[in-house]
Amino acid sequence: SITCSNIPNTIATGGADGTVKEINYKNEQIITFEKHVSPVYDIAFDPIGRYIVSIAYDQLNILALDGNCLLASFEADSQIISAKWSSNGRFLSIGQTNGTVSIFDFEQIC
Repeated sequence: SITCSNIPNTIATGGADGTVKEINYKNEQIITFEKHVSPVYDIAFDPIGRYIVSIAYDQLNILALDGNCLLASFEADSQIISAKWSSNGRFLSIGQTNGTVSIFDFEQIC
């Protein structure tokens, strides 16, 4: 998986090896997060540039770009198939194969 960021010159990738990489292609800086035990098949930057969310089967990780660390992890009761941020970065919604939609309010969490 690959996604672009609002952060200049920055993309993120999710790999079959369970890693997420934040890549600044201008200065060739790569930051690697190794927090999944299965392939990462969806990733997304929040629109403000604070977090990357990564999905690997039923696990969702929220990675903080400031400090390059795992901020939170969520294990769902079925496979997560998508994650989308609201345009202002306050809400993160996830959809699961069992039909469940969950919404995280970052003003309540962080």
